[in-house]
Amino acid sequence: MFRLLLFLKKIYFFALFVVLELLAFSYFYRSSAYTNAKIMNASNRLVGGVYNSLHQVKSYFLLKEENRQLLDRISELENRLENYRAGELFLRDSSRFEPVDSLGCYIYRNARVINNSIVRRHNFLTLDKGRRNGIEKDMAVTQNGMLVGYVLHVSDKFAVCMSLLNTDFKTSGRGLRGDYDGSIRWDGIRYDHATLSEIPRYAEINVGDTIVTTSFSSRFPEGIGIGTVESFELINGTYYEADIRLFTRFGALRYVDVIRYKDMEERRLLEEMIENDI
Repeated sequence: MFRLLLFLKKIYFFALFVVLELLAFSYFYRSSAYTNAKIMNASNRLVGGVYNSLHQVKSYFLLKEENRQLLDRISELENRLENYRAGELFLRDSSRFEPVDSLGCYIYRNARVINNSIVRRHNFLTLDKGRRNGIEKDMAVTQNGMLVGYVLHVSDKFAVCMSLLNTDFKTSGRGLRGDYDGSIRWDGIRYDHATLSEIPRYAEINVGDTIVTTSFSSRFPEGIGIGTVESFELINGTYYEADIRLFTRFGALRYVDVIRYKDMEERRLLEEMIENDI
């Protein structure tokens, strides 16, 4: 009890000040209709600001689910667009007798990157979807139409993909403007550059050229963006080698598209059959 009295003695002046301030505010609030309205408006603005802040916080935590729904919708639209392209091809070629729905060459899925490396010579990324979600080995992996890699191993729930930032990664690339071809590989040093080699010496190559994937690969759709030419040089007077700045920001990968070429196995078996016969 004694300690309580000591505490009240210490805060006596502060408590008296607060009580007087409240009385003054109450008198000011009741003094006229104008001050009453001003205080009410200020109070409403304050409460509205608090509710708005709480709504923004709630919206932030809902972004993950909204983003997932948006990605699902994008994949659905990609598949519809593929069927539209197939239908257009069907109308142009009257010799086709297959149903239009079966003509689409590619099927699109989306997935979240749950593990990714960029500092090793052999870099891989792990996706949160696997065989149960339609992910299969050798499916192409892209982000916003830009090359990322391809699926290497699949389990029921997960998929491990070989990144373009892997010294074992190889595919073909083509100059979008100059219409020349070459082989894309990573030198294992810079995570934002790759090399386009074996470009014919007669190619009209220029700095700034856009490099995309070709139809030579059975994994990747033609026209997937790879990067732009930053420099090039003639090697031994026989072919050009170009330094390519990559489009994909591999250090910021969060969500990717996984693309299956429906006729990949048939094409691969036929090409292997020809190679064995030679």
